Amino acid sequence: MKLISTSIYFNDKEGYIVTSDTTIEKTLLHTVVNPAITIESDCTVDELGHAIKKGLEKSENSKPINRIDANNYKFWHLSKYKSFSAFSKKYSCIEIIKKKDKYEIAECIRDRDGSYLDSSESNDKRYLSINSTGTDIAKVIINILSKKTKITEDRFESFKTVNENCVSFIKPANGFIDIGDGHTDAYKTFIFESDAKSYISFVIDSGFCSFSDEDIRKRWSEIYGELSDYHYTELNHPTLKKSVTAHVDGREIKSLFYKDNESYLEVHIEMNLSEKKDEKEIIKREFDKVVNSIVLKSYNSKVR
Repeated sequence: MKLISTSIYFNDKEGYIVTSDTTIEKTLLHTVVNPAITIESDCTVDELGHAIKKGLEKSENSKPINRIDANNYKFWHLSKYKSFSAFSKKYSCIEIIKKKDKYEIAECIRDRDGSYLDSSESNDKRYLSINSTGTDIAKVIINILSKKTKITEDRFESFKTVNENCVSFIKPANGFIDIGDGHTDAYKTFIFESDAKSYISFVIDSGFCSFSDEDIRKRWSEIYGELSDYHYTELNHPTLKKSVTAHVDGREIKSLFYKDNESYLEVHIEMNLSEKKDEKEIIKREFDKVVNSIVLKSYNSKVR
């Protein structure tokens, strides 16, 4: 059976290198398809997921290559390191193997000679359904890397919803302050340090009669006044079900609704549009990082 796999190499300063595997002609030896994919370290989870899926597709569609081409392509030269031994000292490696009904994900351990031991040597394997999205796979990759990079444990947060689900996520950084519940109906709130009018919040109860387009618009109008550029979107995602955005009184507001048993968890952002352009970009980027890291599970389920 053809091996379909991709490897994710990561350095927190230089970013990701995503390689796709094939074989050398007339052998069972594995080698890397030229070219590899590079991504910045501050990419979104969706961007990493897209690269992973692309890497797996490239491996699946690849043909064996001749030995000379295989020997001449040194993907680690995409980094600043010219020897593989120096490269492997600085880059973590995680391998994703596509099997019949699942993806196997495991970290490759660096050996003394500078090579990576095959992921089959790892005692910590993760498995995802073959129907998993690239974003689903990327979240597992980030979870593994978080133990080895600057995304340290103090950046992670979790809480239990009123509907008995556990929510975990990466806290916003770059100017955001954790103010707990903010003395409001919120699980957690993070305000932008330079302007408290910009904030990210995990909401307990916004007072919606229902989560329909009509009732959300009605409630927002009661809270904020006249809305402009209002958009309500139903999403085809396992947990993220609705996205609602609007502009009001010099602010952009947005809520994402995650399925939380028979109800929804609302993740809400308000951004003061008078912020400087670079600050608005920071706020949007941190919000994307938060929502792309969210994992919502039954409180008693075991996290893979």
